[in-house]
Amino acid sequence: MCTVTFMPAVDKLYLTSNRDEKLNRKKALPPRSYLHGETSLIYPKDEDAGGGWIAFNENGNAAVLLNGGFKKHISKPPYKKAGDLFFST
Repeated sequence: MCTVTFMPAVDKLYLTSNRDEKLNRKKALPPRSYLHGETSLIYPKDEDAGGGWIAFNENGNAAVLLNGGFKKHISKPPYKKAGDLFFST
């Protein structure tokens, strides 16, 4: 199960996300800035699919993608790449 942690602090907040993936997938690339149109997003990149599951923009807005948490996910490939749905790569 994917997990998100949100911890507000006095003058900042901490937002973490781990992805629950198969062990045979490649490791994600470390977070860096990617330009999408005129928007700069910072995120770790999934090396297999080219997308991401957590991203931040220059204004401090964040988005986290999660799979279902109340019942076991049944894989039904083929899937669209995250970049096709969330942002283009």
